[in-house]
Amino acid sequence: MKIIKGLNTLSLDDIIVMTGFNEDEITEVLDKLISNGVIDKFLENEYRYVNKIPERKGTIRLVEKPQKQIIKDKNILFIDAAEYFITHHAMENCSPSSLQTYISITKAHLIPFFGKIKIKNITQNKIKEFIELKQKENLSTRRIRNCVTLFGNMFNKFKEWEFISDSPYSGIINVKFTRENNIRVLSKTEVNFLLKKSKTKYPKLYQIILLALLTGMKRAEILALTIEDIDLKNRKININKTIFEGEILIPRFKATFRQVDIPENLVPKLKKIIEKKKHDDFIFYDKSVSWFTQDKYIRINFTKFIKDLGLERITFNELRHTYAYRILQDGMSIDYLHKQLGDYSIQATMDKYRDFIN
Repeated sequence: MKIIKGLNTLSLDDIIVMTGFNEDEITEVLDKLISNGVIDKFLENEYRYVNKIPERKGTIRLVEKPQKQIIKDKNILFIDAAEYFITHHAMENCSPSSLQTYISITKAHLIPFFGKIKIKNITQNKIKEFIELKQKENLSTRRIRNCVTLFGNMFNKFKEWEFISDSPYSGIINVKFTRENNIRVLSKTEVNFLLKKSKTKYPKLYQIILLALLTGMKRAEILALTIEDIDLKNRKININKTIFEGEILIPRFKATFRQVDIPENLVPKLKKIIEKKKHDDFIFYDKSVSWFTQDKYIRINFTKFIKDLGLERITFNELRHTYAYRILQDGMSIDYLHKQLGDYSIQATMDKYRDFIN
């Protein structure tokens, strides 16, 4: 209930990510909430809270950098080290959505298992026990992989901070568990069909889909773009802000800023999109509605558009995956892809897209 009341709309995937429960358990709860009039189902995979939360006006909020307190404790428990990682690293370097995922994984999976163990006493065998336990709990392979990757990122920082002298994560990639390739990539036929139909029926949506497919940018990053972020001369897009829960978030520090290359074939299209805009204008923002409403409008229209075309459900993330597949097949390096996508770490990019590498 706390999770549902905190969201205006939600999907089954949202709740799985935020709670770690399996699909059957969540579906049962959602059905009860529908029967009790707490939520209703307004799209095939989308639900909403009946007593709708008032929409917030569009605002710009700076993400504060927490006060750093360096600790040197070689006997630190995992629960304390994990909290230190979240507040002193993830909050400074992660996008809001990634940060929420890391907090969810840490609280739901890592702390219950490792919480009271001193991090210097955590071994590879202990990590293997964790993986085996999560498999017995029927946690998805993708979720287990996310847990282990986050765990490894934590221990890399613990070593850097001198909490430990060596990381048990080193070599853990050899732990055997079935990997599922859940990443869907659109075919060239699907891409061309999607662009052709959206250009005719939803011109604004077409522009956003095009940017996602040719740059790998997230929907929230695209919606937050201003004219001054576009450097056509040097063929670069500056990513320095994003939309999160109806607000524009601008990190105070530049750790999460990045530049995305503009493909040559996108330059004339992008030039046409921005030619009538003022220097400080948002490219896709409609001033007549709030950021929250606009983001929701884009998501709902995209879902409706895909359904009207008779296509299998497509998400914005799958446009991003399609971009990743295309440039890796074109011979670009995983390091280049990591920088383009702005993933938390190059290991996270590798774990996600290793099957795409020739």
